Amino acid sequence: MGVGLSICPWLFWIGFRDKRATGQFLLSGFMMIIVSSWLDQLGIAMGLWHYHWEVIPFMPANFPWNFSLLPVTVMFLHQYKSGIHPLFKALLFGGFSAFVAEPVSQMADLYHPVHWKHTYSFPIYVGLYLLASSIAKRGVDCTDSSSVDK
Repeated sequence: MGVGLSICPWLFWIGFRDKRATGQFLLSGFMMIIVSSWLDQLGIAMGLWHYHWEVIPFMPANFPWNFSLLPVTVMFLHQYKSGIHPLFKALLFGGFSAFVAEPVSQMADLYHPVHWKHTYSFPIYVGLYLLASSIAKRGVDCTDSSSVDK
């Protein structure tokens, strides 16, 4: 299950992404990976939550969530319905992640909050989405510098 949750979202994104904006979406996705992994490790180190499963040996249990599900979801939200205000999308992302995905992970015995409530996660997810959105809007210039007119 963990391997599927780690690989399938990326395969889906590769198939359905907007190829013209790949760089800016990947930049926001990689930012999500870095920040969410750091925050997750901080919470584990502080004893706020823990995981009871391994994706594969030597891979952290939070890998599918931090390295696949979160960034790919955020990249798709950036891509589709781009006219919707980022705050609305952030609230949607935060609500779904905190009040649907986390409880489902808990019921599936994958994630165990110790000194943590799902309501604490909501503003963090909203902030993560808004940060990723601002990075995606800035974009990345992937043009070949040698083709610039002189």
